[in-house]
Formats: sequence, C-alpha cells, structure tokens
Amino acid sequence: MSTVKLSQLKLGPNVRKTYKPDAIAEMADSIKAVGVLQNLLVRPARKGYEVVFGGRRYKALQMLLKAGQIAKDYQVPVEIRKLDDAEAARLGLIENLFREDMEPLEEAEAFYELVQKGISVADLALQTGFSERLIRQRITLAERLHPQVKELLREDGLTLEQAQTLTLVDPEDQVALLENWGEDFDPDALRLSLRHSVLTVGNAVFTLSQYEGAIVEDLFGDAEAHFADQAQARRLQLEAVALIKAKLEAQGFDPVTLLQQHGLPRWAFRAPTEGEGKGGAVVNVHPNTLKVEVLEGVVSSQPTPPTVSMPGPRGAGSGVGGGEEPRPRPPLTRKGAAQAKNLKSLALQRALLGGQGGIHAALALAVLGLLGEREVYLHDSRERSSDDKGLLDPAARAVQERFVSRLPQTRMGEGGLELGVSGDALAVFKALAELPRGELEALFVALLAGRIGSWNERYSYQPTTRDSHLAVGLAQHLGAQLAWKDVPPEFWQSFSKERVAGIVGDFDPAYAHIPFSSRKEAVGTLLELAKVKPEQPLPEELQFQSHSAGVQQMPPVAEEAQGEELEAA
Repeated sequence: MSTVKLSQLKLGPNVRKTYKPDAIAEMADSIKAVGVLQNLLVRPARKGYEVVFGGRRYKALQMLLKAGQIAKDYQVPVEIRKLDDAEAARLGLIENLFREDMEPLEEAEAFYELVQKGISVADLALQTGFSERLIRQRITLAERLHPQVKELLREDGLTLEQAQTLTLVDPEDQVALLENWGEDFDPDALRLSLRHSVLTVGNAVFTLSQYEGAIVEDLFGDAEAHFADQAQARRLQLEAVALIKAKLEAQGFDPVTLLQQHGLPRWAFRAPTEGEGKGGAVVNVHPNTLKVEVLEGVVSSQPTPPTVSMPGPRGAGSGVGGGEEPRPRPPLTRKGAAQAKNLKSLALQRALLGGQGGIHAALALAVLGLLGEREVYLHDSRERSSDDKGLLDPAARAVQERFVSRLPQTRMGEGGLELGVSGDALAVFKALAELPRGELEALFVALLAGRIGSWNERYSYQPTTRDSHLAVGLAQHLGAQLAWKDVPPEFWQSFSKERVAGIVGDFDPAYAHIPFSSRKEAVGTLLELAKVKPEQPLPEELQFQSHSAGVQQMPPVAEEAQGEELEAA
C-alpha cells in the first residue's frame, strides 16, 4: 500500500453517478476523527492518479479540504494498479455493488458500458453474483430509456416499475407519452393500452424474415414481444392480408369479405345450405392490433357487410388500385381523448332529457338494464346461498314470456326474461324502443317485480355509454348531434398543438400548412373559424360514428394514434 497527496488524485469515470450528501458528510466526519481506514484503488493517469473505486472517500476528502480541515498535501492511502478502461470499469462496478446498493439506473449504465466493451452477460453474472436475467433487465433500462426519462428516474420523478414499463415504448415517444399520461401514470394501464394497440410478433401473418427492424421483448412482465418498427410491421401485415384474400379467392370461396372489427362476428355467418355452393370466407383485421381471423365456408346471415380496401404492392398506395397514401392524423393527448368522450356523453344526456322521445328511450334503457342485470336487492343478505335461484311470480312470468319472441337474443331463464350472454344490446334496445308505451311500461313493471328477492351472480350488465355500439345507436335514435356552438373554448386546451392544427386544416384547407408557434395560437385560429361557420361538421373524434344494421365495419378505435390502415371501400 502506498500514499499519495490528495492534490494528485482525480475522480475517474466512476460507475456511480449520484452520491448521497448525508452519507458523504458522515464519512467526512469519520475521516476527520480516525483518518482513511481503507485505501483507494487508483491507476496512473497523465497527471497524477485516477480513482477507480473509493469515490465516496474521495468526495469526503474533498469536503474536508473545502472546509479547510485538511491540506492539499494530505496523504491518502492508495493501491496503485495499471488497468485499462474495461478492467477499471469492471472493478469499479463490482466494488460498488458489494459495498453499497447502487441505484438501478447506475447499475444499468455500468452493465451496458461493460457489455459494450466486450464483457459477456454470462461473465458479468459470474463476477458480480447477479443473475443473467437481472443484468439483461438493467441493460434494457440503459438501452431503451430516453435521456429525459433517465433523468426523471434518477431524481425519483418516476418509479422503477414505471421506467421498466416505458422500455416497451419507443424511446422517441416516451417523453410525449409522459406529457399526455402524466408522471404518475399507472404501469398496468400502459401495458394494457399497448396490448390493445400494437402489432405483436404472435399476431404477425407475414414471414418474420421480411421484417428488418428490432423486436421489443418485455423482460419485466408477461407482455408479448412486439415490433419496434410498427410502421414497417403493419405494412407487411396488410400486404400479407391481401395475399390471404387472394389465396382464398383462388380456392373458390366467393365472396371473400374483409372486415375491420374488434372481433370476428361469427354469429353473423352460417354454414351454406344445399344449393349455396362452397360459400364464402371472412377475413377480419382488428383495427388496432391488426390481429387476423379467418372464417371459411360460410354465408352471411345478415345484410351484406361493407368490405374494406387493402394495400397493393409496395409503393402503390393504400388502396387495391394504388393512389396516394392517406394523410396521417396527428395524435390526441390522453386528456383530449377523455374530454372528447365526455363531450359526446353530455350530448347524449342532453338529448335524453330533451323531450317525449327521450323519456321513451330512457324507459327502454332501464328495461335493457333489467334484462341483463339480475343481481338484485335481498330482504336479508345473510340468507343468500348457492341454491337460491330467485323467485318469480307466475303473473310476472306470464308478462315476460309475451316478449321473448319480440326481443331478439333474449330468453327465459330461471329468474325470468334475460339477455343472452352474447346478446347484442343495441338490437334489443331498438326492439324495446319500438314497443308501444303501454307494453314497455308493463314489461318494466314485470321485470322490476321479478327483481324482488332474486339473486344471480352469473353476470351483470349495465347499459352505459362505455358500450360504444349502444351509445351510437342511442345517439341515432335520439338524433343527438354536436355542433361548434356546443364546444366550450377551454375544451380545445386538452388537445395537442398538432391535433388542433390538424383540425384547423380539416376545417379550412387554406390553413393546412400553417406552422403554428403554440397551441394557444392554433386554438385561437380554430375559434375564429368556428364563429364564421358554427354548423361546420366537427372532427371525427367528436362525431357519433354511424352503424348500419347487421354486420358493419366498426370505426377504428384510437385511430388518432394508430392511423387508418384499413379504409372503408
């Protein structure tokens, strides 16, 4: 062991980036009282020596020097070794890992740096005692987090779990996501959102060797691996769907129908009868995840559904016949999307309160809730048991039975008239709304009477506007509309500057390419235009999407984030 002057030492590129001031102050007090009890590991530098490990002791000595309690020539015990950069980093990492818990991000950056210098994950595991999985997790933090996100994690602005979840998002999108979701976002909610919005490797129907980008794996949870380059993967997916359609046609299925719904509506198709031939095929592409489902040898049991166009060869545009790519719509902020839903809900509430038709619709909604929700009030909840099937007065049953054939997808269960598990709430609502008032009231009373004393936990259904299919049907029934006069100015503050600019461009093409300097400027322009044409149609996000009877092409969900890969023909 040797000693060198404090003035000859400088701190090397230590793996530890943060030092707790209180811990440094306590160490300074100890050194002042009893001296440096353990030597620092140093290596020769161009001038003096570089501290490989012992950074906290060096910081404590500097604190004492600044306070005038030791001199520059204070003799510091050191061990001098000739080390290259990789070996110095490895020894510094190991020393810090065993002497004091490092921050996860410091570990991440240290492991990443060592791997970049050629040390394998397996060797790091042997030398540090950490599992290979943990080391890979730490390296993922270093590789996949945006610098601003790293800084938030370092300053405790984010939890480790939040940072781990953000590695599933492209680094360039992480800052914008935090602006929209807030720094207190729920990691589970983000995972769920990604699960319902990205194309995963498991859902790909194209040959994976065609994909030239990276694949994002979830080392911190159970999310399925997805493609980092979603634009490339989604293009390959849609090209593959076009090939699937062509193959089905070549096999003699006629027609081959392309749908864009959140699930393949199997109930809307049946097997062909004698004389209907081989039947057709249905290819459904989920509007967000692009998951593909195929149904062969079927005919429609509903009116012919509209098809959707598919991309042609690469570079030929989005339609089968080519053409220009559709202009992508700028994204909504998370708050803006929530505000848009709230605005439509308020419009429905106003329409429901607006007159005689609203009263009849409200009664139909109440009956719909009674058809689906069978858990009811008990005289004494302690008497409830698994054998309790509920009571139904014969008179109430007789009234309910009259409506089984008149209400689609309903049935008589043990507790009375009920909506089938896979029943279409909108279809039942329409049938209820068409009933004369007296019959609707009689059914309401009979269902409500049947609730008294009954109990069934099989399922619970409540007709709310969260069921977008039902909400749209209700809006159409009530004639609910949204006009510019219904939108308060502060509403637009919930939208991103880019989205407001997009709305301005949709409103008046003359403004389509104006570079607004701020959201306030874009909102001001939008409000001025709205004064001129208050009845101008609102953006799609604020319109009730139209639904036709039977099978329909569902409007894309979150299309502001995903784009419209499939368009109505």
